[in-house]
Amino acid sequence: MIEWLIVIGIILVVYVVIKMHHFRHVRSKIYILFVASVLLFIFVSGMILVKKNNINILSFNGVISTIKIYFSWLFGVFANAKDVTGSVVENVGNYTARLKT
Repeated sequence: MIEWLIVIGIILVVYVVIKMHHFRHVRSKIYILFVASVLLFIFVSGMILVKKNNINILSFNGVISTIKIYFSWLFGVFANAKDVTGSVVENVGNYTARLKT
């Protein structure tokens, strides 16, 4: 429950910052929304990780364990994205080569 209150708090802070500063440039709004989205992603995915693995984040060992698991998961996601991108590029290259013949 407290996790959702923190998420709502982050969203409200971003909203208030955007409204208080009256950003005239769209780039500033996009930057703030991007940073907020990254923070929300890290927070929510970290909380899911902690709950699914029953990790006590109040202890030092729990924090270290959470960081290790989180970054191994994150690097795995990037590795999978790299493999998928490579396969797509290879298939597109094969398709265009067949079209030229």
